[in-house]
Amino acid sequence: MPMQVPPGIHNGQVLRIDPQSGRPVDTNATGVLLLTIAVSTQERPGLPAAPEAQTYISQANRAQIARPQKAGRGRAVLLIALAIIVVVSGGLGFFYFTRSNQAISTRSNTPGSTTTTGNASDNPYPPHGGTLVLNDTLQDGTHSSWRQESDTFGACQFIQGAYHVTMTLQGLEYCFSRAVSVSDFAYQAQVVILKGSSAGLAVRGNPDAKSFYYCYIGPDGSYGINVYSNQSDGPTARLSAGISKAIHQGGGQSNIVAVVARGAMLELYVNMQRVTSVTTNAYSSGNVGAAAYSLLSADGSGSTEAVFSNAEVWKL
Repeated sequence: MPMQVPPGIHNGQVLRIDPQSGRPVDTNATGVLLLTIAVSTQERPGLPAAPEAQTYISQANRAQIARPQKAGRGRAVLLIALAIIVVVSGGLGFFYFTRSNQAISTRSNTPGSTTTTGNASDNPYPPHGGTLVLNDTLQDGTHSSWRQESDTFGACQFIQGAYHVTMTLQGLEYCFSRAVSVSDFAYQAQVVILKGSSAGLAVRGNPDAKSFYYCYIGPDGSYGINVYSNQSDGPTARLSAGISKAIHQGGGQSNIVAVVARGAMLELYVNMQRVTSVTTNAYSSGNVGAAAYSLLSADGSGSTEAVFSNAEVWKL
């Protein structure tokens, strides 16, 4: 009996067939034929079987998929290698930069350095450069080269971690360091005038002949450069004097006082500012020291006491 098979039938599907018309029906009534569909495949001449074709296509697809995956792994490996190169080269660059900075820092802090980076071992005064030959905090006199003495006229002594110079009568009390004798130099120290008239640096001194230059400041903002010879009662010559706003005024104020000597020229600096310069041939070389001057009032009062610390000398 011929029967009509509707399209889209799949293998194993069950159809209900009307025995009179031979057509599929959708009913559960009795008297219908139940037909189970079985689908088979036959090869056509000259064409590969479907399973083989499916296998070929599947292999081709796997080959096409494998190639991009391999290329993707290659790109990943390349990116990883580049990242390693960047990290390593960056690390080497950082290492070189760090070591270079350490080398520069080491050179800058080496005593006697002629660079001007502002470190403690560098001469901050023109013409800069030079060799650091004295670097003394003046905190302890145990092994100090600075003279220490005390009498009824005055005193030079270490008190509470600093070098004190005191003059109780009218005149000048001075004390030298015998550590260095220099001709051209830059010499600075921190000076605090606790009370009295003036205090400052003694330069190109001859302790035995009692001859030197006295470069001073006063608590009233005054400054000056005087020549002393054989420690006379007063200066043998007054080379310069004036008032400067660079000086911190008042008792107990701290000032950085410096003298730069080059040939016949002396320059006085206060707090890194040049306040005066003179030309003199009185003394050409000698020791450096500290001094304090007292100008007594009519009733005999008015002693001077000054504190010195952080003395540095660069030989030019």
